[in-house]
Amino acid sequence: MSLDDLYTDFILSHSNSSPHKGTLEDADLREEARNLSCGDELEIFMALDDGRISHVRFDGHGCAISVASASVMAQLLEGKEILRAREIVRSFLGLFSDDEVVDETLLDDAVVLKQVKRFPMRVKCVTLAWHAVEGMLKDLE
Repeated sequence: MSLDDLYTDFILSHSNSSPHKGTLEDADLREEARNLSCGDELEIFMALDDGRISHVRFDGHGCAISVASASVMAQLLEGKEILRAREIVRSFLGLFSDDEVVDETLLDDAVVLKQVKRFPMRVKCVTLAWHAVEGMLKDLE
């Protein structure tokens, strides 16, 4: 299986059947995220418990890349301490910046999404949910 095939299967799997898709009525934090150039509109929900992210959900619609990225992000951040979640988000966003040194070991399967960097017009799609969570976590400072 080629890297392109792996990437495509990964995107389709997460975009078509994410256990993290849906709302979270008792969310402590909510953030809307929009990518007007692609039409992506997501809302991110996060529940906190004793300094940890207990649940992450997302709802809305978007292209396969933005939905898959939100799914991977939710899966990766659930159960993490807030400080660790910030490091993960910073590392993921750093994948798309030439100035950042990234610790890819923090990203688990999310590192596959760095393939999107080959398509500059899709970087906003893959980072949409992550930027929203970055803002949510910053508000906790």
